[in-house]
Amino acid sequence: MRVLLLEDDETLADALRAHGYEADHGSGPEDGHDVIIVGPTSLPACRTLRSRTTTPLIALVRTERDRVTALEMGADDYVDEPHEASRIIDRIRATVRLPLPGPPEVRVDVDELNLSEPERTLLAHFLAHPDRVLTRAQLACLPGLTDSLLDAHVTALRAELPETITLEQVRGIGFRLLLSR
Repeated sequence: MRVLLLEDDETLADALRAHGYEADHGSGPEDGHDVIIVGPTSLPACRTLRSRTTTPLIALVRTERDRVTALEMGADDYVDEPHEASRIIDRIRATVRLPLPGPPEVRVDVDELNLSEPERTLLAHFLAHPDRVLTRAQLACLPGLTDSLLDAHVTALRAELPETITLEQVRGIGFRLLLSR
């Protein structure tokens, strides 16, 4: 799993590497990374990152105010000080729930479904990430979607899905597409 660190702590990078993660430093392109960790001095970057990517963001925070700021700016999760590597790894695992190996390929004839463009966008994104929890913040960044209308689009999408596909709400986090096996 690739982690982009917007944090100058080389000790953290070494700890992540010791646990099998690829840890890259920088402020460059976030494409290709599975998660982005934003350090306490880089919290304002969360807003810009959230507008450009659906990659999960984990903020390292020092204070209650930092925690609120990070979440308001689009972070998906946070880790309080002290920023111990084991706690950060736990939050990475909780935030980035990777699909089980070899999920079945799902074919849905989208043309037969009565969906609006935002609902088609949602379905395509869910089908690309089966069994993975997608946060509300990640979904609200998709073209044509907003957080305020997300529930309405999910409800409409659920009504059109075949019985072999379930769109499950993960309370307080987001949604997950489950496939009948």
